[in-house]
Amino acid sequence: MEFDKSRVYTALNAEELKVGSKVIVADNLEELKLHVSRGDRVRTLRRIEPEHLPYRFVVTDCEYVLAYLVSEPEEDK
Repeated sequence: MEFDKSRVYTALNAEELKVGSKVIVADNLEELKLHVSRGDRVRTLRRIEPEHLPYRFVVTDCEYVLAYLVSEPEEDK
């Protein structure tokens, strides 16, 4: 997968990401780019933590600083 910086979410724009989205997560940019290039570590975003916390993106039981949007959640029909 080619890295597209417009798909990167940080503490600043976290609220723009929808819960249920498929994301690749990491705690630093180098790690995020590596996982995106491999297309691995795709997880479902469970929740977004409040602004006072540095690790805002929650997948399963882990929290991360950065999230890369792979796909938005499918809408119920």
